[in-house]
Amino acid sequence: MSSDTEHSITKIGYWNARGLVHPIKLILEYAGVEYVFITPKCGPPPKFDKLEWYRTKHAILKGYDFPNLPCYEDDEVKLTQTMAILQYLGRKHGVNPITDSEILDADLYREELHDQINRTTALCYNHQVTKEIMDQFQLEYKNKIQEFSHKIDKTEGLWLVGDRLTYVDFLMFEIMDHWRILFPGILDESKSVSDFMRNFETLPGISEYLKSARYNKFPLWSERSKLGRNAETCCI
Repeated sequence: MSSDTEHSITKIGYWNARGLVHPIKLILEYAGVEYVFITPKCGPPPKFDKLEWYRTKHAILKGYDFPNLPCYEDDEVKLTQTMAILQYLGRKHGVNPITDSEILDADLYREELHDQINRTTALCYNHQVTKEIMDQFQLEYKNKIQEFSHKIDKTEGLWLVGDRLTYVDFLMFEIMDHWRILFPGILDESKSVSDFMRNFETLPGISEYLKSARYNKFPLWSERSKLGRNAETCCI
C-alpha cells in the first residue's frame, strides 16, 4: 500500500463497505486527518470470491506483520486488526482512556462491542435468515441495549467511560447505528443510548463528515452479505 512519494499519507484499506473499517474512519474524521481509502476488488457475482486478494495480499501489504483487512498505514506504523488500530489512533489523537477506571471500562466495552459486531456480522451474512430469526435477534439486541443503558447511567458521564471521549465511543456509535438501520426504532426505549448517539453525531468533524460525500450509509458489509447492502435489504 505504500510508495516513497506517498509515505506520509495516511492510508486505510478495506472492502467496499462500512464493516470493520468505519470506526477507524470516524476517528480520523474527528481528528481532521486526511486519508486515502483503498479498496481491493472481489471476484464477479454471484460468488464475489476473494481468491485474487488471498493470492496477492502479502505482496500488497508488504511490511505488515499480519497482512489482513482492515489495514492502516501512516508515517510511523503499519497496522492490521481493528482493535489494535483503534487503540493506536486513540493514543495518537487523544481519544484514549487515562485513569485506571477509564481503562477498565474501555477494556470492558471494547470486548463487549467486539462480541456484538461478530453477532451482527453473522446475522448479515446469513442467507437463510427468516423473519423468525430477525425477531429473535431484535429481542436479544433490545436486551443488550438495556444492559448498555444501565452501564452508561451508572458511569454518569457524557461518554462511555465518563466525561472523556475515547475510541470505544466510536465503536459504540457504529454498532448502534447498524442496529437502528436493521431494526428501525430499536433505540427509542433507551434514552441513554439515544442521547449518546445524538451527542456523538454533533461532535466536531463527525457532524460534517456524516453530511459529506465521503460518508456512505450503505453497504454495511461486503457484497456477499444478505442484509444491509442497501436500504431495500435491511428487512425480511
